[in-house]
Amino acid sequence: LINKPIPVRYTPQGEIKEMKVADDLLNSINQVAGAGQAGNLITEDWMKQMGNLGLLPTGPVQPKQTWRNTETIEAPFLGKMTVVTTFCYKGVVVRDEKPLEKVTMSIQFKSDGKQKKGIVGIREQSGDGTTYFDAEAGRVRESQSRMKMKMTIEILGRKMDQDMDLNTVTKLVSEDMVELPSVESSQP
Repeated sequence: LINKPIPVRYTPQGEIKEMKVADDLLNSINQVAGAGQAGNLITEDWMKQMGNLGLLPTGPVQPKQTWRNTETIEAPFLGKMTVVTTFCYKGVVVRDEKPLEKVTMSIQFKSDGKQKKGIVGIREQSGDGTTYFDAEAGRVRESQSRMKMKMTIEILGRKMDQDMDLNTVTKLVSEDMVELPSVESSQP
């Protein structure tokens, strides 16, 4: 829906080392996500935390092999959450005429129950995704993730149900990118 690039530098395992989200892009995302009286639902830090949930192992894996990663993240609107990601290596697939390693993931979220002001209750939350790793180049080529959340929010004394379905697609745009824009120089 937003369809704007975000410069990111990753490790070969998919960990975000550096990211810069333009302020106007964050504003656009938050407008689409329904922010306003409840505050910003999406922040750059939260985007980085969510992006780091899909880390790949450092060693070799076999087809159908699974592994888990458990992280605690701080969501701007939900407070602390424990996120358990279960991965499954599906083997080699061909995408855009290139052999890539396919890894699927299933994500379960558990809130500590201390939601931020305005969030009354979370009825359901889950996620899934797929990562395509280029073994020859030693990097993630593409990833897709989907997070679903159903919650009740309270704004100005009124309770409302809100369903959020956040789809993220990350693709390698340039292998030549050497330097990200300076975070310090782009801040007001």
